[in-house]
Amino acid sequence: MTSTAQSHSSVFNQRENMKRTSIDSPLAVRRGRRGRSLLSASDDANKKATPRASSFETSLEFPKIDLDLEQMQEDLGAKFCQEGFVLNYGNYEEEQKILKNECAVIDRSMFGVYRIFSRTDYDQFFEKLLLRAVDGQRSDARVVSQSLKEVRAGQGKRLGNFDVYRQESGAFLVVVNRAMKGMVEECARVSELEQCVNLAARTVLLTVCGPKTKEVLRMTGLVDVLENSDAGTHAHKVFGFENRPVVCCKTNEFVGMNIGDDAVNFVVDEGVAGQVFSAIIKAGAIAVGTEALDEICNNT
Repeated sequence: MTSTAQSHSSVFNQRENMKRTSIDSPLAVRRGRRGRSLLSASDDANKKATPRASSFETSLEFPKIDLDLEQMQEDLGAKFCQEGFVLNYGNYEEEQKILKNECAVIDRSMFGVYRIFSRTDYDQFFEKLLLRAVDGQRSDARVVSQSLKEVRAGQGKRLGNFDVYRQESGAFLVVVNRAMKGMVEECARVSELEQCVNLAARTVLLTVCGPKTKEVLRMTGLVDVLENSDAGTHAHKVFGFENRPVVCCKTNEFVGMNIGDDAVNFVVDEGVAGQVFSAIIKAGAIAVGTEALDEICNNT
């Protein structure tokens, strides 16, 4: 069977599994595979939300899960690491072919997603974060961090190896890999930012990438996130899904990695993560684990 035929078979099987998944069996709490319960997430929200928080942040509620994401992933054959994140769906080699030829959706909730806010400026914070994230000179980090002044609300930029998006409130949404999560919190503390909220306990990060990403986003009505971006900045869009907030963010993370340049991150309220995951698959994406993507990124 050719890689294209295998990919089409995967699409069919995943869509059929989505149809068979009941939306009438809500779970009170997640099974805790990821080391977090909805109760602790709700408590975290109550402690950290402030009157100046964005509508995205304050809309993260204690949810009733209608479609459990982890159960859906299990139904698709997911193999999980000890921390509860999907490594693969049983065919690592096929998943690499999907990334290079189709459109993949990958749960990367092990990443860090932060909302930072300051009434003054962010130069010191981003300069310090850049210096820790990449091996560069302080003068270079200062130039790059100051380039954020050109980024308007609704736009974003990739700085080194992390993504930054300016929100309407003037705050920034920062998406970093697992290794950088501690760096964000430390740099925020040293820079005395007024607010640094870790949204990871209340959100799921779904990455959609691959050569056919634009086709899939066109089916969801979100293709303008790609088409309204240019080489220097990338757009993001906040929308409601079942009255819960979702942010769709363009990223240049995979440019030059042989899986197509078009890619987006969905930052999803955990209460509707299953529904959003299902909708992306029904639009044409194929679920892929982190192992296949990491292998491609590490060898490009």
